[in-house]
Amino acid sequence: YILKEIFDLIVLPELFTTGYLFTSQKEVKSLAEKIPEGFTTKELSRIARKKDAFIVAGLAEREGENFYNSAILVGPEGFIGRYRKVHLFNEEKFWFTPGNLEFPVFNIEIARLGIMICFDWIFPEATRILALKGAELICHPANLILPFCQKAMVTRSIENRIICITANRTGIERRGTQKELKFTGASQIVNTEGRILLRLSQEETVGTVNVDPASSRNKHLTDHNDLFIDRRP
Repeated sequence: YILKEIFDLIVLPELFTTGYLFTSQKEVKSLAEKIPEGFTTKELSRIARKKDAFIVAGLAEREGENFYNSAILVGPEGFIGRYRKVHLFNEEKFWFTPGNLEFPVFNIEIARLGIMICFDWIFPEATRILALKGAELICHPANLILPFCQKAMVTRSIENRIICITANRTGIERRGTQKELKFTGASQIVNTEGRILLRLSQEETVGTVNVDPASSRNKHLTDHNDLFIDRRP
């Protein structure tokens, strides 16, 4: 798909190169990649150069003896940066180390872009930090399994007046004797007013929509209420 279509930014799900379930630390070690030297970063950078576009994608990262649930940002000039998931969900704690890069915002040609991964959604501080740092788009690679996550991301958009792009996995994953996981799909793009601009099905598919990143700079809810100026931390 991404070699055929025209786009400025594409967001892929969490851990899109490996799947979500692991059976051992040895397996994680064999599948995790170094960033930016690894195959996936190089290949997505090649595609980004060819398409003159930006790509956000989730993958397992290895740095020394530590492993992270990470997401990379690449563009026409190659690797730009990464985010390491701060809030690990359930058995992710067996395999990964919590992220140590805080919540970076990347100033790219098309927008100021922040990244959060899957379970970060339940912690409103994650989105708020990115918004306070000036993010105009939040890219949210995910492997969501709980039924209410997408609704929560609508709230995150409203309370920060920011565009949120959730790229969620679809289908069912089974590994050995582990309980199977059913992913909820329903990838979505939500604007600053909480309007769902795009909502996909539970089947594997791709969707595109035009957004205006500059709209995220306006934090006014009314003529006399700026959501960030009115904050009382």
